[in-house]
This record gives sequence, C-alpha cells and structure tokens, in this order.
Amino acid sequence: MIYLLLSLFLLPGPPPAHKFHVTYGRLAVEDTQAVLRIRFFHDDLEAALRAYAKDAGFRLAAAPRSDSVYTRYFNDKFVLRQDGRALQGRIVSSGEDMDGREKVWWYVMQFDAPAPLRRFTIRDRLLFEAFDDQKNIFKVMHFPGEQTQSFYFVAGSEQADIVFDAP
Repeated sequence: MIYLLLSLFLLPGPPPAHKFHVTYGRLAVEDTQAVLRIRFFHDDLEAALRAYAKDAGFRLAAAPRSDSVYTRYFNDKFVLRQDGRALQGRIVSSGEDMDGREKVWWYVMQFDAPAPLRRFTIRDRLLFEAFDDQKNIFKVMHFPGEQTQSFYFVAGSEQADIVFDAP
C-alpha cells in the first residue's frame, strides 16, 4: 500500500495545458481548386465543437458525426469568397498528431470554385467565440507560380483580401 501511495506522488502529473490559443493553416491554390490543411490544439477544437453542437459529450473522432459537426462549424466560421460567393469546404481527410506534448487535430479541406482563384477573400473566425486570445496564422500559396502570402487573423482583424498575379 505504501508503494502505491508513493508512486502517486512520484509519477509525473498530466502535462500543463498550453498557454496560448492558435491555429495554423496552409492553403494551396491552383486554378479552380484550393486545398487547406489546418491544425488545432485538440482540446481547444473539441471544446469549441462541443459548445457549437450543444453536446457536452461531443468527442473529436474520424467519424461521420464528428466530421459533420466540424464541417458545419468550419463553413460557418471560415468563409472563402470568390466574387461575393461563399465556397463550401469539404473534408478530404483528418487526424490526430502530437506536437511536443500537445495533442493536435488536423483537417484537410477542399474548395472548388467556378473560376480560377486569383482574387478572393478569406474571413477566419475559427475558435474566436471560444477564446479571447485566439490567433489564426495562415499561409496561402498560389500555383503554378508559387506566389506566397501570409496572414494573421485575430478578433477585430478577421478578413483578408487576397490577390495573385496572373502567371
């Protein structure tokens, strides 16, 4: 019994929660298609989706229910507009990784446009309703010219107009 009690005090506790709230996204654009890979802290995204779905038992998983909730949330909070028309993102794949001691969840989302994506607007409010200090860092690369632009979205500065030169 004494060994059990000692082991409880000697074993390391759970890792500390991260001290900041951030997402990282990379959007590759070619002709009429855009593919986004976005990464979230697992606990942050799960908390936001739990509130969004009004389901205290919601858990992130590579499953139809979780994907459905995320897709609705994503298309509500992240809007890619071309000529005033919102393009809907759809999940291509998703999964969980470790970033140091933190669990992260990632999604690959695809957008299909009616015309080549050279001029468009992004409005990124992902997790802003959940965390006052949320920051979303975003990189866009346009192919075939490999032109790159980077963006930093925070509450009050949630939108960017993106223009790429013709090849």
